[in-house]
Amino acid sequence: MEQQNLLEPYEGYKETQMELLAIYHKKRRNNLLITGLMFLIADCIAMAVRGNADSYTILGSILFPLLYTGLAFLSLKNELAAVIGAVILVILYFVLTVIISGPAALFSGWIFKAVLVYLHISSYGQGLLLCWYFIMSGPEPLLIEKPKLKLTIKS
Repeated sequence: MEQQNLLEPYEGYKETQMELLAIYHKKRRNNLLITGLMFLIADCIAMAVRGNADSYTILGSILFPLLYTGLAFLSLKNELAAVIGAVILVILYFVLTVIISGPAALFSGWIFKAVLVYLHISSYGQGLLLCWYFIMSGPEPLLIEKPKLKLTIKS
């Protein structure tokens, strides 16, 4: 009797999925750090243009970069919470911009805001789908294991 494994090409499936998961984790962590850096650069440029670099303005401009750096470290342990926190922070940023400076402020600094939205969509869209899959699959992030079908050929 000769046995053949029909799913032989899927032997390394679990390892491949774990490697992809590690790549997505790094991408999201790096995007959180880049987003924090973008906030810092935009605030430094705004302070230089306005010429008001007092201690309160500097402390206020460090707030969002520190929050995004904290979310980057949180994403190593709990990625879903970090992604949801980042989405809440960007919505809070836009709401505060409208409250403090009025609706016209949404159009000023549009390059920064476009990069900010791009970073969130490119990184967190796939992350939210992946986290949703893991939540629905069970209590722990378990990967789908392919059944091993054996074919018996009688000669």
